[in-house]
Amino acid sequence: MANLRLGWGALLSIGFVGAPAWAASANEDAPIALEGSNLAIEAPRPFEESGNPYDEPWVAEQVSPEPQVPSAHQALDEAYSLKKTGDLSGAVLAFERALEAGAAPQLVALELGYIAATQGDAEKARRHFRDAADGDDADLAAYAKRELDALEPEATLFPKETASVGMPGLDYVAPPFRPATVRPWTWSGDLYADAYGWHRLKGPEVADDVVFTLRLRALYRLLEYADLDAYLVGQGTRDLASTAGGEREVPLIYADNYAMVGAGLLLRTWERRLGFFAQAGPVAKLVDDGRETSDVDVRAGAFLGVESSRCSKKPHMTGFIAWPCGELYSEAVYVNRYDNNIVGFVRARTGLAYWAAHPLLSQFVIEVRGGLDKNKDFYNNFVDGGIGQRFRFVEPLRFDVMLGAHGGTYLGIEGRDPAPDPLHYVELRLQAATYLEF
Repeated sequence: MANLRLGWGALLSIGFVGAPAWAASANEDAPIALEGSNLAIEAPRPFEESGNPYDEPWVAEQVSPEPQVPSAHQALDEAYSLKKTGDLSGAVLAFERALEAGAAPQLVALELGYIAATQGDAEKARRHFRDAADGDDADLAAYAKRELDALEPEATLFPKETASVGMPGLDYVAPPFRPATVRPWTWSGDLYADAYGWHRLKGPEVADDVVFTLRLRALYRLLEYADLDAYLVGQGTRDLASTAGGEREVPLIYADNYAMVGAGLLLRTWERRLGFFAQAGPVAKLVDDGRETSDVDVRAGAFLGVESSRCSKKPHMTGFIAWPCGELYSEAVYVNRYDNNIVGFVRARTGLAYWAAHPLLSQFVIEVRGGLDKNKDFYNNFVDGGIGQRFRFVEPLRFDVMLGAHGGTYLGIEGRDPAPDPLHYVELRLQAATYLEF
C-alpha cells in the first residue's frame, strides 16, 4: 500500500510524534487569569450631594477589577489551534498575545515566520526567521536557519549553496513538533490514487500494462494527543491487460484485481511520517482469475515516508531553479489473500527541480527500488533503478506525473512460480499519483 502525503510519502498518506521541551501544550493546571479585586466601599452619600469628591477625604473610590490576562500557555494553545484550523490571521494575533504574556520570543518568531511563508510574504518570513536564528535555543535556531536557506530571493535563480543530494533523508531535518490540536471524536478523510504502467524493452516477456489503484477513507479521531484513527475504507485495483480468459480459457492476470470495503485502525507518529495500520473487510473480484480465494481481505503493516523540504516547495516565480530533493518510502504489509504473505518494499529518490512555473515544478529524478517477501514469489524479490522526468503540481492539490527508463533484476528467489530466465530487464515506466486529505 503506497502512501503519498501532500507530501508523497503520505500517500501514498498521507500523511503525515514526540515533543521537544519547548513545544506548547495544553495544561489544565496552568493559571487561567490573574485574579482582580472587585472591592467597592459604599460612600455615606452619593457623588451628586458632595459636589466635589475631593473635599470629602473619607469618600472611598471604587476599585475596578483588573483585566483578565491569559497565560503564555493559554495563548500558545489558542495560536496553535487557530493555525491548525487555517485561521492564520487569528493565529498571528494569538502568538503576539503569547509573546506579551511571556512566551519565548525565539519560538514566537519561528512560528510567525512559518505563517508568513505560508501566506507568501517571503520578506516578512525572512525577518522572523532571522530573529529566531539569533536566539539561544540551538534547536530552534537550526530550524530557522533551515527555513532561511529555503527562502532564497526570488530574483536568484540558483542558490549559493545546495543541500546533499545523496540518499534521501541524510540531510533531512524534521520540522518542530506541534502538539496535536485536532480534537477527538471528529471526522476527516483522505483519497489516494495512482496509475503505474510499463513497456518492457528487454528481459522476460510481459505484456504492456497500466495498473490503477484507488483508495478512499473516512477517519474518526479517537484521541486528542495521539494520532490514532478508526476508519472506514473502500479500495480497489484494476489493470488493463488482465483478462478472465485466454488460450484454453486460462485467465491472464498481471495484477491484483479486487475491490474491498472494510474498517481499520491507523496510528501515525513522527509528524505522520511513520504509521501502523490494520484493516479487514469483504472483497469482490473485478476479474475472474479462476481461483478459489478468501472472501475477506485482512492486512496489517507499517509504512515510513520522508522527504526534504524542497521536494514540494511552492514556486513563486517562473524560471530556472536549482532545488535538490530527497525522498524515502518503505512499507511492510501482511496480506492473508496472498497465502498469508508478508511483502516488504523500499523506494529512494533523489533529484533536482530545475524549472518552476507556478504551480508546476519540473524535476529530474533518480530512483532506486527493492522488494522482498516471505513466500518467495519471484516478482516480489527484485532490485532496480532508473532516471526520469517528473512533473509535480503543488496546487491546488499535489499531483505527480513521472516518465522514466529503468533497469533491474529479479533476485532468482523461487517459490510456487519459477524465476524467469533471464532475470534482468529494462523497461519504460509511467507513474502518476495524488494524495488528498480533507
